[in-house]
Amino acid sequence: MTLQLLYALDAKCLSLARISLYSFCLHAPVATIRVVTPAGVDITPLHSIADAFQRPLVHSVLADDDPIQRLPSSLRPYFYCLSALAQPGSGPSLLVDADTLCVGDLQRLHALRLTAEHPIAACSHHRPMPDRQLALHLPTPFHYFNAGVLLFDPQHLAQHFRLDAALQFFDQHQVFCRFREQCVLNALLSNHLHFLPPRFNLLSWMRHRARRSPWQSELVNPMASLLPQERANAQIVHYSNGCLPRRLHWYQRDCFDRYWLQLEAVLHRWERGGGRGVLQAPLFTPTRQR
Repeated sequence: MTLQLLYALDAKCLSLARISLYSFCLHAPVATIRVVTPAGVDITPLHSIADAFQRPLVHSVLADDDPIQRLPSSLRPYFYCLSALAQPGSGPSLLVDADTLCVGDLQRLHALRLTAEHPIAACSHHRPMPDRQLALHLPTPFHYFNAGVLLFDPQHLAQHFRLDAALQFFDQHQVFCRFREQCVLNALLSNHLHFLPPRFNLLSWMRHRARRSPWQSELVNPMASLLPQERANAQIVHYSNGCLPRRLHWYQRDCFDRYWLQLEAVLHRWERGGGRGVLQAPLFTPTRQR
């Protein structure tokens, strides 16, 4: 089974999306790529990468009458992902943030059977979030999922998710939506979700360098015991909270950061050469975690 890979981007995210797309084309069974953007965003760099891997890429530009356009300009970029979820399609689709890195073949992920009752899969934050539980009426403090990696079936999801209804919910419940579109998705889809292990969305706080975080203490977070195994078997790394490798000191970087920088360097040389020829790099090989 193959995947449709989706991004929802504005121009500011394009540079990061290049590296993310490169990593997914190298590792995952991506059959097609769809990129959702507002008008005026030039995605030529993404087209070039897709062409190098002989993957068709569809650029979906938000129409002037798209419901997202009614939002204030400062909020719109956060909600582009909702338009991506509403795109037509069939078969499994994987919507990822621009700051993600694929380091595995995703075999177990795309083997997951999505149904009409459970048409979407995501990872919990794997730490207690009682404020989100109370505000959004979630079953437990661990039921709040991160929207940076979403596996879904577009046809099945359309039975439970409508863009206009999602925006109406946000308009009427902004006081509860601390994390904007992510809170909307949690409120509307919490009963129709498969929860994935964190290896499919390894957040920044889960990394070894954040080991002094209280969330990595089993006294505070019973989920913390999972982290060593999940890091060792990571499939998708998410550079959440702006923790990009180039912003870290060299001694803070782990094997995921070094691989991200390696892909960035290879991609930069290829682009400077006009984007011609083979675009390849070694697949990610797990090394000792630091």
